[in-house]
Amino acid sequence: MSYDDFEYSVEDGAPIELYAFECEGGALNFYYTNNEEAISFGGKTYLPLHIERELIDISAIIAEPATIDFVVPYECDLGEWYGKPFAPPMLFVRVWRKHDGDNNYKKLYLGTSDNFVIEDDLLRIETKPYIQSLVHRVMCANRYHNRCNNYLFDARCKVNKADYTWTTTVTAINDQFITVADDQNADDFLQFGDMIINGEYRMILSNASNVIKVRYPYTVIEVGMEVTLVAGCKRTKEACIGFDNLPNYGGFPLTPKTNPIKTATKPGVFTKPKPMKPNGGIHDSR
Repeated sequence: MSYDDFEYSVEDGAPIELYAFECEGGALNFYYTNNEEAISFGGKTYLPLHIERELIDISAIIAEPATIDFVVPYECDLGEWYGKPFAPPMLFVRVWRKHDGDNNYKKLYLGTSDNFVIEDDLLRIETKPYIQSLVHRVMCANRYHNRCNNYLFDARCKVNKADYTWTTTVTAINDQFITVADDQNADDFLQFGDMIINGEYRMILSNASNVIKVRYPYTVIEVGMEVTLVAGCKRTKEACIGFDNLPNYGGFPLTPKTNPIKTATKPGVFTKPKPMKPNGGIHDSR
């Protein structure tokens, strides 16, 4: 019997599903199945776990991507990591489905994590279909303002990312402050750049004397781990000069910060003229 024969059969259908929750950086991956016993598939071992999911609607109509929730016990490995105040990087969620008596798996779903919600002893993982999310993402648009319309290292910026990427190691950890062996840059040069440890990205708020402050703490970090540092850009004319990249500056530095022709909305000296004084003694003799 084919997959469809099992799927639409009243008596022979016995669905078995595999769930892969894979971290964006590859540091944390979790594999589960609704089967009573572990299943090996694609070089991975899927462990039995009670998982609830919403209906996966396979439709040719690409509308606003609907959220599809997966619910797992909070005490499982996935719940332990992603139930924290600061969750690890985004999860890619894949679902395969077959039927008992048939070894042909069909990929049922590919999505990305959107939010994690703790509900009593359960963890709800909200996901969105990957393709539909790409179709509905906000597109770039140019604006007339002081800031550069380009982003560092993109095709219009043309700065080579490899020239502004460095590697080092962690030597000390204090919450948001990570000390590295050598940040290889002047103080605050890395501001708004990225610090990557074990696949987790954090925005750099400042760097001074090999101490780097990131936006929020890492979830997987130990002394001795390799660190990748990537420069950031304030997207100003001065920043572009610092990268020796002024010909590719995409902003308008002479644009005023406030609109000079905007009409005042409240009465003022320029919007409500004062009444003229009387001529004082000059009379019409007619």
